Amino acid sequence: MKIIEAHSAAELTVAEGLMREFLAWVRIRYRDWPEVVAAYYDMAAWERELGNLAVEYRPPDGCVLLALIDDEPAGCVAMKRVDPATCEMKRLFIRDRYQGVGTGRTLCNALLDAARARHYARMRLETGDQQLEAQALYRSLGFCTIEAISCASGALAGAPGVHGDHALSRPADLPDGAHELHDQACRQPGYGHAVPAKATVTRPP
Repeated sequence: MKIIEAHSAAELTVAEGLMREFLAWVRIRYRDWPEVVAAYYDMAAWERELGNLAVEYRPPDGCVLLALIDDEPAGCVAMKRVDPATCEMKRLFIRDRYQGVGTGRTLCNALLDAARARHYARMRLETGDQQLEAQALYRSLGFCTIEAISCASGALAGAPGVHGDHALSRPADLPDGAHELHDQACRQPGYGHAVPAKATVTRPP
C-alpha cells in the first residue's frame, strides 16, 4: 500500500471520484432516512467542494491523501484548517474491496502525521451514528466523542435511530490515553455550528 498526497489535476480527479463514491455509499447506508442525507449535504456546496479540491484543501494548511494498492485507488481522506491550532479530518472513504486490510487505519495515521508536521495541536472530525465501522476505527486511534461540530436540522433530529453526528477529537500533541470526552446532542437546530476551539482535557484514571 502506498499513501500519496494528491497534487496534480489527475490525482485530484481520482480523489473527486472517490468522494462521489462516498456519497453514493452514504445514500445506501442511510437509505431508510433519505431526508437525513438531503438535510446534511447541500448539493450545491458539495459540487463546489468537489470542483475545487485544490482550493478547499489547499496546502500547507490542508491536504488530500490517496491510498493506492497495486497502483489502484483504494481510498482517500482530506484535512482542512479550522483555526491555527485545529484541523479537521474530512471525506475518509475506502472502497469495499479494500476494506478490512488496514487501508482506513493507514490513511488516518498518515493524516495524523501530516497534521503534526503542520504543527496542529488537535484534529477533529464528524461521522454519522450509522457509520459504526468508522466510529470503531476512530476510537481505536484515540479519538473520543465530543460536542457535535454540526447537525442537520429537522430531518436529522427526527429520524429514528439518528441523533446527530458525533464529533471526535484527539489532541495531536498529547500521548495516547489523554482524551476529551463530551457527548452531547446538537443544542440548536441548523447546520454548521462551531465547536469551541478549546476544551478541557482529562486523563482516564
